[in-house]
Amino acid sequence: MAVSRAALAALALTLAACGHRGPGGPHGPGGPSPMVSETADAVDCRVKPYAAADGTITREALDKGLRAEFAAADTNGDGVLQKAEVAALNAARTGGCDSEPVIDWDGAGRMSYAAFAARIFTLFDRVDMDGDGILTSEELQNAGRPARGPSRPPANAAPGQGG
Repeated sequence: MAVSRAALAALALTLAACGHRGPGGPHGPGGPSPMVSETADAVDCRVKPYAAADGTITREALDKGLRAEFAAADTNGDGVLQKAEVAALNAARTGGCDSEPVIDWDGAGRMSYAAFAARIFTLFDRVDMDGDGILTSEELQNAGRPARGPSRPPANAAPGQGG
């Protein structure tokens, strides 16, 4: 499996960002940890745009929105993002609220919808504390903070998985 230098560089930058600790330790001087802040920012940017009028966000609404994004990026309409389409999508996202690149991790030269949406659904599942497939205002307010109580499998986990 060949991995491009760009993919390795992106991975190195991601790992370096994960290890960042500001003044005063991982939580900084009186502020939230970088993980809380980064998760909340990513949820604000990538999940909240699909909120209903009442502020809740369903997994179905997120899926519908992400499918529309994927279809817009799939300029040749073949149902996958080819290397050039991924590059164009990344170029368009540069400088936006979500400038994290879309990466073809397996090096196949194409990306499925599932691979495209996986990071965003992972964010959704982390915030959906009760696992009901609906993000409430309380869950959104607590985005990125550690869960309290017993862990739970994601809403889309098969029986016997997670937890």
